Amino acid sequence: MSEQQPPLIEALGARGVIREWAKGAQTLAILEAVHRLGWLDTLREPTPLPDLTTPSWAPERTQGVTDVLKQVGVVTETAGAYQLTPAFAALVNGASGVDLESVLASVRLDLAALEKLDGTVPDLTGTEALIVAKDSGVVADPVTQMLYRSVYAAIPEVEAELAGGGPMLDLGCGIGGALLTTAQLYPHLKLLGVDIVPEVVAEAERRRDELGLTEQVQLRCADAQTLDERAVFKVAYWAQAFFPDNSRPGTLSALRRALTADGLLVLQEQPAGPTDVVQQGLRGIAAGRTAEELAAEARAAGFVLVRQVTTNLGNLAVMRNQQQ
Repeated sequence: MSEQQPPLIEALGARGVIREWAKGAQTLAILEAVHRLGWLDTLREPTPLPDLTTPSWAPERTQGVTDVLKQVGVVTETAGAYQLTPAFAALVNGASGVDLESVLASVRLDLAALEKLDGTVPDLTGTEALIVAKDSGVVADPVTQMLYRSVYAAIPEVEAELAGGGPMLDLGCGIGGALLTTAQLYPHLKLLGVDIVPEVVAEAERRRDELGLTEQVQLRCADAQTLDERAVFKVAYWAQAFFPDNSRPGTLSALRRALTADGLLVLQEQPAGPTDVVQQGLRGIAAGRTAEELAAEARAAGFVLVRQVTTNLGNLAVMRNQQQ
């Protein structure tokens, strides 16, 4: 019996680890349920427990759910009343376009894809790609303007070109958060945003038109590799983290053609943990390239490094096109 005890203890320990992992999924399910019930809207204001209890819920269940929400930082409790923490209040309110519904929808897609890890993961539909774009994007408003103003201040050579009218190219523009914010900051700047998904481009167009930026911002649904502009743009931003590996060489070639001989390319590092690497790998994307790795990739394509800089949007590599 003593010889069997160590493996049993090891197995019990491993079972406990899996149970701990499961708590994250259980918490997510609880959050989605209370969101459907309308609790999160109610909890914008201090709410006593009885106001959350329904005829079909015993008070003990309500207490248990609020205990979970409190434990994971969704709500705080003061004098018997519960209220969203500032972070979750901002998310529920959709601060600058970062909203709970988009996050939850994107998480559902991630989990569904990982369930097919041992098989074939289908390509995202246009509707699903729009979900991802909304979760990754922001709306152009005074808050995002402040953020991007600080970023451009950290890369003055780029800022000078934008202030001079550009034009600027945004490859993988998504729903246009960065694109439209930049347009607001620089009224004389002309911009072209390109995305491959029609549904995403349509949403970006809707947001552009709503902001009255139709004359300033052009949008195009196309594969970035097929761009035929030559020596047009002074600045380009490449949302490289969303591009499959097999499209990267062709995209960099298109960028070299589209930029002027001394045009600037901005690349943004997107940190990734081990699960992100697996998740993105399902879509053929090697996630988590550092600014140094991005700079090396661009140098191999014919760009030269201007600088690497840390900003409020993370680490950037600024590259300059060479004479072609």
